[in-house]
Amino acid sequence: MSVPPLSITIGAGLLSALLYATAASGSVASTLPVILSPLPIFMIGLSRDTRSAIIAGLTATFALGLAGGPLVGFAY
Repeated sequence: MSVPPLSITIGAGLLSALLYATAASGSVASTLPVILSPLPIFMIGLSRDTRSAIIAGLTATFALGLAGGPLVGFAY
């Protein structure tokens, strides 16, 4: 049983948002995940197509906008 491509795309966007949200902890160790936060979107863009990367980016922006407010979503 294979996973549908849209769920992988949305999962990559949510993973990217989670990595970016680690900056809220305020520790120095959260610097590396914040730097690596675009990596899941980059990888989904390479493995699928540009449309999947755009959907993953919009998913991450929407998730961060809901969790941290519109300013955080806009900053992402």
